[in-house]
Amino acid sequence: MYPTRPHILVLTALLAGVAAAAPAEEKPWWLSSHRMLQTNLREIDAAMDLDRYVADMRQFGADAVLLNVGGIVANYPSDLPYHFSKLNQQIAARHPEWLYVSERGEQVSYNGQVQTCVNSGYSRGSTYCCQLLRQSCSCPCC
Repeated sequence: MYPTRPHILVLTALLAGVAAAAPAEEKPWWLSSHRMLQTNLREIDAAMDLDRYVADMRQFGADAVLLNVGGIVANYPSDLPYHFSKLNQQIAARHPEWLYVSERGEQVSYNGQVQTCVNSGYSRGSTYCCQLLRQSCSCPCC
């Protein structure tokens, strides 16, 4: 099950209520402390209890919440084969131009996952990463 646009809109509206309930500040926001919460939603979280999630954010005192749409897994139907900032060795072998290379000329690998380079065709311009972003923003399930 994938989250749909109604799920996302409901969550956004509920979280906006968290921000609206906060007292007005007299000084500019950038001069104040803020509590941002970043979650990494998993596939099983698509059916999460949104009311409970928002209640937990309020209890935590969050005034901003960052939600992911990919990077670990695609949280939406996708035709693109890769959704990671790290690639397994088979994909890395097919796309060495996407990989980070150290100053010693070595790829960075951990547990069989190879790090992509932020300056590569995977991450910049009209590249693969941009395809991921476009697809997540125009998901047909939404």
